[in-house]
Amino acid sequence: MIFVGGFRSHLPQYDFSRESGDQWLAQSYQKFQKKQALTAADYERLIKKVSGKRLSLGGRRTYIADFVQGLNEGKLLSSANEMSTTAKRMQVYGQITDKIMDDLFTGGTQAEEMIHVTCTGYVSPTPVQKMLQRRNLHHVRTLNAYHMGCYAAFPAFRMASSALLNERTVSKTTQVDVVHTELCTLHFDPVDPGLEKMVIQSLFADGSILYRLNRVQEGAAFELLQVYEELIPQSENAMSWSVSDFGFFMSLSREVPELIESSTLQTLNKFCRTRGYDLGELLAKAIWAIHPGGPKIIDSIQKLLRLSEEQTFHSHRILNERGNMSSATLPHIWQAIAEDAGVAPGTPVVSLAFGPGLTLCMSLMRKVG
Repeated sequence: MIFVGGFRSHLPQYDFSRESGDQWLAQSYQKFQKKQALTAADYERLIKKVSGKRLSLGGRRTYIADFVQGLNEGKLLSSANEMSTTAKRMQVYGQITDKIMDDLFTGGTQAEEMIHVTCTGYVSPTPVQKMLQRRNLHHVRTLNAYHMGCYAAFPAFRMASSALLNERTVSKTTQVDVVHTELCTLHFDPVDPGLEKMVIQSLFADGSILYRLNRVQEGAAFELLQVYEELIPQSENAMSWSVSDFGFFMSLSREVPELIESSTLQTLNKFCRTRGYDLGELLAKAIWAIHPGGPKIIDSIQKLLRLSEEQTFHSHRILNERGNMSSATLPHIWQAIAEDAGVAPGTPVVSLAFGPGLTLCMSLMRKVG
């Protein structure tokens, strides 16, 4: 058996309400526009139009001071100045993630293997390797699950499971630590936004979290039963996450929610048919951890599968409290479910996430402890 637990989230130091975030975005867009001639009030109306009702009372957090400390010239987050190059952003990413690693691993680690997950930064040696060097943990092996987007926790599950079960080839492994460090706001660029950019920049936030996969249950945790992954046909151009001169750039087609909705039920049926599970029972009894790519995705899947508000409560809660933290979002939802005494041991937990490809990933776990 493989257990998932030991969740420890890292809280970005800067927070802002939905209202103040919208105002900051609108002021940034107005200040740095080149080809457009809109007022801050015009931008704020457009942001409210695209951001969705379920997010209206929520907030987000960031590691980047620019998001809450004004709009001075020379700040990092504008392609209008030389300080915002991708190279500079990666330097900032390395500095921030070094601090995150020190905070998350204050007592070191008992893991034989560690997996670092991110799609928002590239530095080598990696933040995990530098932390291991600082603590003289030279025996710990490392793997990276990079640039996979919001579904990357599932490839990390596959990596960790292989390490735990591959004793003959590698060595005996009893614990694998997985750490996500996502600094989505590091890639903000306010110059001449269209509606697509407004959707993305009003939704994404920063988040980091540590958890472990091991052979022994410790406290409130999950037993990992299945991991499944599939590409949605004819969807390769629906979403992208590319490296540009001024940070990473995301494209997001308006067809993404419809593509996900049209494929989800078919994929779930295939998963249950080939793995020997009863979909009707999961629909009736499971908690559903749905990656909140946006409020519309959770709502559409909830309606499609006829799930109750209670079954998707934790997905809505994390979206409203923290925004979309890319790959770190689902682990935050799992932590909320693990710590919720109202979710009884034995409850099945179905997780769904989506990303470039379009890739649809899912897992089935059972709460224990």
